[in-house]
Amino acid sequence: MDIGAQDESKLKTTILMGSSSNNRTVESTVIVEKPMSSFIPMTKLIVILSKFLHPKKMHVIKKIHKGYLDKKFTRREMVNLIRKVVRDDDLIVKTIKYFNKKAVSKALFRAHVEGQLKSEIMANSDYHYTNKMMHYAFNRYLQSEIVR
Repeated sequence: MDIGAQDESKLKTTILMGSSSNNRTVESTVIVEKPMSSFIPMTKLIVILSKFLHPKKMHVIKKIHKGYLDKKFTRREMVNLIRKVVRDDDLIVKTIKYFNKKAVSKALFRAHVEGQLKSEIMANSDYHYTNKMMHYAFNRYLQSEIVR
């Protein structure tokens, strides 16, 4: 599977579904979101911390991050050094929680917009328009035998 060619935030998975009654195997491709964790990209953490910390501390943190990128030390060592510079674990924890809350709200908004679009498609009474839009919106999720 070539993940580099796809969107970095999504993985493509192939699922084989079998049926015991007719001994057929149906192949279906599903796009699955990558698992989310409480980690925040270091560049975004640095940008957010720059709003709260003194510029001298930010200069030190940027040097630490550059050292990590140059493979001078591990991620764990980088995190410990940044914690020593910041001297306030609550600030780091609040920053990570803020970032995760923002990501969750974006995902909810996208799901709402998609649901709103689907309800508008179904509410439109023009058959030809609705038929084309339904094929566009739903056929990629249906098995090929059903679409015909």
